[in-house]
Amino acid sequence: MKSYIFITETGCDPQLGRPVKDPILRGTSSLGACRPDIRRRVVPGDHIFVVSGKVSGAQQYVIGGLEVAEKMSAIEAFSRYPSHRLRRDDDGGIRGNIVCSVDGMQHSLDHHTDFHNRVENYVIGRNAIEILGDRAIAVARLQTLEFLRFLLGKKGETPYSVMGRASRLDQTQTEEMVHWLSAIRQIR
Repeated sequence: MKSYIFITETGCDPQLGRPVKDPILRGTSSLGACRPDIRRRVVPGDHIFVVSGKVSGAQQYVIGGLEVAEKMSAIEAFSRYPSHRLRRDDDGGIRGNIVCSVDGMQHSLDHHTDFHNRVENYVIGRNAIEILGDRAIAVARLQTLEFLRFLLGKKGETPYSVMGRASRLDQTQTEEMVHWLSAIRQIR
């Protein structure tokens, strides 16, 4: 088993910034368009974890993660998971992580230039863990940097300086991450 942890884009923070569109950790969890390099490498049983993006005045934290259940093309995901299709929410924000339209072409709400790399290896997850609630998020913010230092055996003043944009985790590190996130998730 191998796993990856990555930092989402700057400004994405479920509590203090823009919503995180990808991965989706509620309901049927998935990683659909972000990090095609990681999606290409993972197989069922691997895990993918995500750290919030940089937001001024806020400590980044591990938002959660998922275990890979299966992979498919975004075109297949479009028909199987309509709730994950790109769309505008009531506030005008973009939601969803399936970047193709019904005809398999790039969705009009997707503005990335590497569409052909982003439609393969759509990941469906299981056993997702998402840190929710003000108290649990506060604890995750306080503990994330020190936990990442311990987990990866590296020093640094930010998650990026400890892990870069992404890091690979071995089985022991993955188990420690799942255990740590599961404990924080219980905080109410």
